[in-house]
Amino acid sequence: MAAALIASSALLHAKGAVLLHNEFVEQLRNRVTIEADFLIDAAHPHPNTIGTSSEDGDLHIAGRSPQIGLPMVAELANGRLNAVAGVEQLIHQHQGQTVHVTGVWRLWMEHKSVKAMTQGHKVVPPKKNKTNPKHVFEIHPITIFQGTPVLETFAPVHDDNKLSEHYNASDAKTAFARYEKAALTVSRATVFTSFDGPQTPYNYTEFLLEVAAPRHDVPDGAFVDAKILDLQKQVLVNESRRMVVVKGTRPAAVIGSAPVGTRIHVLGIPRIDLDRVLRKVSAGHKDTVLGAYEMIILAVIE
Repeated sequence: MAAALIASSALLHAKGAVLLHNEFVEQLRNRVTIEADFLIDAAHPHPNTIGTSSEDGDLHIAGRSPQIGLPMVAELANGRLNAVAGVEQLIHQHQGQTVHVTGVWRLWMEHKSVKAMTQGHKVVPPKKNKTNPKHVFEIHPITIFQGTPVLETFAPVHDDNKLSEHYNASDAKTAFARYEKAALTVSRATVFTSFDGPQTPYNYTEFLLEVAAPRHDVPDGAFVDAKILDLQKQVLVNESRRMVVVKGTRPAAVIGSAPVGTRIHVLGIPRIDLDRVLRKVSAGHKDTVLGAYEMIILAVIE
């Protein structure tokens, strides 16, 4: 028994893993968003430019939250829209202060640390105003900042003052191949669930989804099972994956009302599908899950 406990502890604290309280995981597994008090440690002076890869128009904010208890960032998507200029100013005005933020929770192995991260351990503020510290948890995108909704950001990425500039998202065939083969090791113990997997790139991806089942409504949005195709209409994933849409957004209106079989051109970012993971790995066990992701839909491309 002692040897088993030692082995379990070593597994949970594997290098680069993140350990989340089981209650927290259960709360999030079928939720679209999260609310949190968020102490802003650093905010980038301006949203990213529009181009390729990380030139995605986002405004990065590093901070700490007692409800989340992990190194983290929050991101204002489509930060170069004139409609959110006031929110950008609010973000900078509140640096060093605690604000209330609602947004899409995102657990993803993109900026993982070489050391294990345990939820609830002391979070050290980033050094030298760094806005992108090592982290695997994000509020991305923000939907409400200090009581101000920013749902207009759920649109194709662009700069209102430079309409000739267009964002070039990741190639769907390349991105989904990486999402599918990224093996997520999951260990479910008494108090914590441990997640570990390879650092996985390709944030923003443009693809076609084909609605495979009626939407499943939740208080803050909906989940829609869908097949995934590239822009040449080639099926990329043999089984359906879950799409995440935020209540009150354009993607929710279009995708949520679409009949089965409808194909829709979208822009999305991946996060770990906690519901899929918890159905694959039973309590008290360890397993490796492939295709353990769902897509947050940021925009419908008309």
